[in-house]
Amino acid sequence: AEGQRRYVESLSAYARQFLEMMQKPDVDHIDGLSPAISIEQKTTSRNPRSTVGTVTEIYDYMRLLFARVGVPYSPATGLPIESQTVSQMVD
Repeated sequence: AEGQRRYVESLSAYARQFLEMMQKPDVDHIDGLSPAISIEQKTTSRNPRSTVGTVTEIYDYMRLLFARVGVPYSPATGLPIESQTVSQMVD
């Protein structure tokens, strides 16, 4: 119910006026609640390179998210890759 309530909150004010508003649950914290999303079912162009990310237009947001908060690891050592200064690269 909480996921559904959050989804309805994400809709425009115009769309929400046609839906019954749900009460917030009487809790302080909820763990493990997956985000609610909606994907429109429609016929798209038949591009063989299309993915779920490109069709739903979330691909660019995912790229940005992983670029900002992702931690790159070395495929050779498995250790995190850290940024270096110019002087460290020269040495």
